[in-house]
Amino acid sequence: MAGFKFVGSQDRIEIPEGSQVVEISSLIPFTRIDIDPFDLLSQSELIGSWLYPVKSAKLNQGGKIIFLTDNGEEIAAVCTSFILGRELSLVADQFGTMNCVVARESAEVVMKVNFKILTLLPAEKRAIFNDCIARLSEVCA
Repeated sequence: MAGFKFVGSQDRIEIPEGSQVVEISSLIPFTRIDIDPFDLLSQSELIGSWLYPVKSAKLNQGGKIIFLTDNGEEIAAVCTSFILGRELSLVADQFGTMNCVVARESAEVVMKVNFKILTLLPAEKRAIFNDCIARLSEVCA
């Protein structure tokens, strides 16, 4: 996330000049029969297959997940929502907010995923989000 500055006890946030909101959403059909769709949001190894590899995870509201990047850097994410069987929401400096929901659209099960961040590096963040969504699409098929 951007380096927001809180001024004293005021509710004012200074947003760096040139920051842009990057938001990418996708609706991904879930067609696998060997796993439950919520397993992709509740099992560390499966979360790591589409987001980032997971070093440790405490999956509950307020819990932390530590991810590892390709170069071994740790990314700490806080779980802002965890609804068993339905939803996982995270917030982290690397990817802003991520929300993924298991839902029914007509007769099929889908994964609704949304990434959103305020950043000075919009192209880099778009690429990260698109890569995660592409990996999730592969894992869901």
